[in-house]
Amino acid sequence: MELEQIISGLEDYGKLVTQIKAGRADYEYEKLKKQYDPLLHEVMDRPDKIVSDGPPVKRAKLPVPMQKLIVEYAVMMAVGNPIQYVAAAKEGAEKSLKEVLDITTEKNRLATLDKQILRMLKSECEVAELWHSEKAPEGYWDGTANDGTPSKLRVKLLAPSLGDTLIPIWNMYGDMIAFGRGYLVTVARGKKEEHFDIYTDTTYYLGKKNGEAWEFKPEKAQFGKIPVVYHTQEHTEWRDVQRLIEQKEMLMSRHADNNAYFAFPFMVASGEIEKFADKGEDGKVLTLKGGGDVKMMTWDNAPASLELEKKTLDDEIFLNTMTPRLSEEQVKGLGNYSGVALKMLFLPAHMKAAKTEEVFGPGVSRRISLLKAWAVMNNPALKPAERMEITPRFTFFVPKNELEAVQTLTNALSGERPIMSQETAVGLNPLVSDPEAEWERMQKEQESADTLPSGLDRQMRAVI
Repeated sequence: MELEQIISGLEDYGKLVTQIKAGRADYEYEKLKKQYDPLLHEVMDRPDKIVSDGPPVKRAKLPVPMQKLIVEYAVMMAVGNPIQYVAAAKEGAEKSLKEVLDITTEKNRLATLDKQILRMLKSECEVAELWHSEKAPEGYWDGTANDGTPSKLRVKLLAPSLGDTLIPIWNMYGDMIAFGRGYLVTVARGKKEEHFDIYTDTTYYLGKKNGEAWEFKPEKAQFGKIPVVYHTQEHTEWRDVQRLIEQKEMLMSRHADNNAYFAFPFMVASGEIEKFADKGEDGKVLTLKGGGDVKMMTWDNAPASLELEKKTLDDEIFLNTMTPRLSEEQVKGLGNYSGVALKMLFLPAHMKAAKTEEVFGPGVSRRISLLKAWAVMNNPALKPAERMEITPRFTFFVPKNELEAVQTLTNALSGERPIMSQETAVGLNPLVSDPEAEWERMQKEQESADTLPSGLDRQMRAVI
């Protein structure tokens, strides 16, 4: 669809909405929701066992939240460490623009929001950010280049799980020329109103259904850009192992049913039992008539094959989703791993995180472009910095051997010719949370030490 078709279609907004919805690719959110929520898994639909001489017997239903585990690991590996926005900002407008963007990202809690976005993206396959301008409270921009600016930026998440229908509209070249959002608004108890908004780079068309007819209200765009950042991926994070997870759940449930019958040994007797031993009696004796026999039936072999199948399923699920599998023994021993060994242990997860950056990174870059456009439009003094490059930097999570890292830095500073400066070493020290403040404290401590008698003696010896 082209932008001209959208503009001309406004004469019949209802027909335009129908055309836009018809162009949406097939999407099965309800199916994905059932896979993600363990209480909606197929194993929960196991029917009761029908018996001929009694009421139906309840069967075990043991869902496993593997899909959530896979998603959570993927999210935390990619953005567990907040995304950094790196720019070689010079003095003047560039430094001011970077400061405005830093405040905007902090006030909108983007470090937390990125985790929510990725969680939805990896479980629902699509999510969007809707940015809008609103009145800023007094003092919001105090001390910045935006001091006195009456507005601020806010963001709202849009996702199928939040009740939104997301429809990006592309032209023949694959560029997003507009964005459609369908949703329901509760206007009275038990009554909902259907809305469908269309966002372009010049105008927002806010539509609602009134009875059988559609009406819309146009609003001037706030940014000169489509105010939506759309994130999408082709499949859920667990798609390739969905059948393995279902098999594991069914295996565990059937095993639980069998345990209900066979977990505890029971007696098989041939012949007639004349007398049972009393409960709790010492030296128990069972009296049989006519040469009867008694044996204890136990389930010796079946569990071994079940354990093998369960282990195989677990191995394949973790391997094929590149999810770290940290057993209790491995977690206890992480402190003994070298830095290189830790990186190798998490290599598959880092490869997966790099793929996440490949999918999520372009959306983050578009977010930066959107924020820059708003900042420049609201404060012309920032326009000289409009072309400043700001790059999102992902830092993938990995446990650190801090003792080894500190020892490596110590070695780098030792000897007659150190291979790095002390300031650089402070910045790389994993025990230091604020390198700049730490470096200033170290300098002050050194100055204080030099003013003491022992410090003066050292200086004199150095001169002599």
